[in-house]
Amino acid sequence: MPVRVEAEGKIIDISEKGFGMITTYPLQRGHVITIKHDGGQNIPQYGLVKWIKKMDDHYQVGLGFRYKD
Repeated sequence: MPVRVEAEGKIIDISEKGFGMITTYPLQRGHVITIKHDGGQNIPQYGLVKWIKKMDDHYQVGLGFRYKD
């Protein structure tokens, strides 16, 4: 059974293939995340974690676009 966790993050860039974000939550490669936002265009709804880089007090994460099946 999937585990649901809520955490905050900030999208820092978007490209044709994916997007980057910063979060304090330790995501793992392969996690699928749901993005909730207050509006704004070109914000993806889902992302698949491709890579994680631990920074001082946060994580920089690269995600590929994922669409609801």
